[in-house]
Amino acid sequence: GTAEVAGQRVLAESATLGTAALRRGAWVDVSGLRTPDGDIAATRIDPRPSGPVTVHGSVVEHGGAVYVGSLRLRPGAATPPAAGQFARVTGRYAGGALLVDSATPDAVVTDPAAYFGSAIQRLVIEGYAQGSAGRVTIGPSGLSFPAPGFAPVDRGRSIVTLERGPDGGLRAVTFNPSPPATSPRPGSTSAPSGMRFSPAPVPSARSFGSGGAAFPGGVNGRRGPLARQPSGPGAGPSENCPGPSCAGGARSGGPGPPQH
Repeated sequence: GTAEVAGQRVLAESATLGTAALRRGAWVDVSGLRTPDGDIAATRIDPRPSGPVTVHGSVVEHGGAVYVGSLRLRPGAATPPAAGQFARVTGRYAGGALLVDSATPDAVVTDPAAYFGSAIQRLVIEGYAQGSAGRVTIGPSGLSFPAPGFAPVDRGRSIVTLERGPDGGLRAVTFNPSPPATSPRPGSTSAPSGMRFSPAPVPSARSFGSGGAAFPGGVNGRRGPLARQPSGPGAGPSENCPGPSCAGGARSGGPGPPQH
């Protein structure tokens, strides 16, 4: 099915962990991967309390305003990022827009080699990838690496292993399709017994001293209440509906339940 969370179109399969948390007006965290179309293919969904909203994605301009997905960004404690960036933006949702409290380039997605530093010799990235002319490109940010000997191929959702070369740059050494998702228990919003159910954090370069690191190349935590997608191309967010008791709409996209 499809839904909208914090102005981002979210695609959730029946096997996605936590889909029972997707209810109109509910606040959720969404972990997932950006598709070539800019949607988020959810890998897990967690209920969360209301509060600050964080989005990761490409900043675009429509009619003199800037958006991530259909979520309009307005000045708050900080100035919204300029269009053309791939950014991590946090703020308060009010009046159908995100009042920006902080905005930084999303270096995990755009430049992982620099983000993790030279001590990291091996990275494993998951994202929507394709190989062409001796390179592998991952995600809509255009993240690209040399891939000597790789044949041109579009593998969709994939796992790419990167190793650092003598020049300090990263190159792809393996490129394989992602395994299928494992179906959760019907109606489950909790992890298997004995496991704590919480969203995986975006990795910090400080967490790794040497060796390797693994992270999803398109991970985008969507923090905010659930909404229906906008009614037309380029549609901006509309009225706020902060909780499940709202009758007219859910969040930044107009009235109605999630689309399935």
